[in-house]
Formats: sequence, structure tokens, C-alpha cells
Amino acid sequence: MAKGPVDLFEEQYGGGRLTYSRTLPRLRRWFRPWIRDRFDVTREALEHVYTKGHVRRVLDFGCGDGRLARVAADAAPDTLTEIVGVDISPSRVAQAQGLTLPRPNGKPGFRFVAGDESALESVREDGFDLVLCIAVFGQVYDLYGLGRSLLEVLRPGGYLIAEFANYAYVRHRLRSLLGRIPTISPAPMDLWRSIGWDSGELHYFSRSTSVRFIEQVGFVVEGVHPTGLVATLLPVWPSLLATGFVIVARRPG
Repeated sequence: MAKGPVDLFEEQYGGGRLTYSRTLPRLRRWFRPWIRDRFDVTREALEHVYTKGHVRRVLDFGCGDGRLARVAADAAPDTLTEIVGVDISPSRVAQAQGLTLPRPNGKPGFRFVAGDESALESVREDGFDLVLCIAVFGQVYDLYGLGRSLLEVLRPGGYLIAEFANYAYVRHRLRSLLGRIPTISPAPMDLWRSIGWDSGELHYFSRSTSVRFIEQVGFVVEGVHPTGLVATLLPVWPSLLATGFVIVARRPG
């Protein structure tokens, strides 16, 4: 019997078989002050959105182990009362619950829920002021369905911060020229059989297509921020040199 998305993510995270390895680790340590990864850029985008107005509730869709939920809480204004994390993997939700300690003053409160976009209605209540969707859109089947669902749970004027891997990144282009499998995946092929898939992207994005997708869903894009070392040191051609893009967009209204 074929496995569904929950089964595959559990094989990946619950089984603990997928480990992320970094190429050139020593070089990365030397250049760490200039590397702006998805977490660095998202943190800056969060701080910017917090200055825009009254933020009471935050949704982290695809929350994983809750790292970004904790980042959102660390930078939170006094108005923030709740951060809700949703992830398809029960193992990841359990990790988030175990790693995320209550705040001394009880604000913001944390709630982590296992499920896909169908779980959004149960946590929606009167809506969210900010939605995080980091490294998720490339891994869902119903791309536009998820986009519309996130738009609907936002209050009018609320913000989306979404991240997309850049398939047009120079490293992926060179791999294709060398005859390597054109996939954005953290897992080497010898792990694919044990976890049941390549753990990569189902949809490939570039800078232009990620912006166009967000606009097609109904958002107004306010900023596009590149990630990666080369894009930071040489910000002349982000569509080629960025490893990904963090998009800040607003629901009209």
C-alpha cells in the first residue's frame, strides 16, 4: 500500500534517519557572520512586521520542532498573546512541545497541533495577524489550496512571511550541467529508499515564480529578501546567487 504524506514525514523525522550535513563546514564557520540563512532573514522580517501594528496571534504553519515559533516569541511585542504551530508530523509536534518552554509571564502562550491545512479551521478562532510558512510551499501537493487557506485565516491587513528555495541557484544549475539529479534535497540518494522519498521539493520556484505565486493567491508583496552567503556578499544578481527567498506579503483590507 502506498504511503501518504504523514507516513513519509514520519519516516523522515520520526525514524531519525534524515540528518542534515553541511558541505565545507570549516569554511562555513569562518563565513558565518556573513551567512544569512532562512532563520536569520525570517527573524529580521518578523521584527519588521511587528513594527507595523497590533499583532496578537501568530500562526507557524509547518512549524517543525518549533524553532521559528520560539524566534517569534523572543522578538514579540507586548500585544502578542498566542503562537500556534501546525505540522503534518506528530513527531515534530512532540519535539516542539518538548523544546518550547512556557514564558515566565505566560505571554505569548504556545499551542502545537499535528495536522495539515485541514487543521487550520480548528485553530482559526477570530483569525491571525501574522502567518509564517517557511520551507513549506515547495512540499505540498495542493499549492494554491494551501495559499488560499492561509489567506483566509489572516485578518484583513495581516501579514504572511513565506520562504522558498531557489531552484535557479547557481549550484543547482551546475549540478544539472554535470548530469546530477535536478532535485533540491538535503538527503543523499542512499537514504531515499529508507525514508521513502527524496525529502526534497515537489514544486520548484525561482525569485520571479515565487513572487507571482504569492500574488496569484491574493496577497500584496511588500518585500523579497534573499538568503545565503553569496547573495549577501555579492547582491547583484539574487535570482542566480541566492539559495532562497523570504517574501513578506500582506492580505489586502
